[in-house]
Amino acid sequence: MTDESKKHTASSVAIQNKQMWLDEARKLAENYIKKWRLNGYEPTAEDAALYVEGEFSTRGIYNTRGKAIERNAIRKEALIGVTGHKKGFKSKKLKVPANKRGKLPEEYGFLN
Repeated sequence: MTDESKKHTASSVAIQNKQMWLDEARKLAENYIKKWRLNGYEPTAEDAALYVEGEFSTRGIYNTRGKAIERNAIRKEALIGVTGHKKGFKSKKLKVPANKRGKLPEEYGFLN
């Protein structure tokens, strides 16, 4: 694969400014967390970042330079405080199973 083919295609969307992708990432992460909580699980910010990274890739959303936005950047810049818990919080709810992280619960047959 050449460097040119790694960049976004004509059908993809290069975000014009950073605030646009930060807002979109936050919205997607809040939806992800809400859906898993309705099913009795407590997703982490890392789980949400994995989901957002996948959604951005699927939708063809790239940064202003035309490169993919990685999950570490998403977590550190857009998802600060997204779970609503203080650092070190230990939930009594189940964690999202490792093989289901980064996916919505309905993709696995959950009803909510």
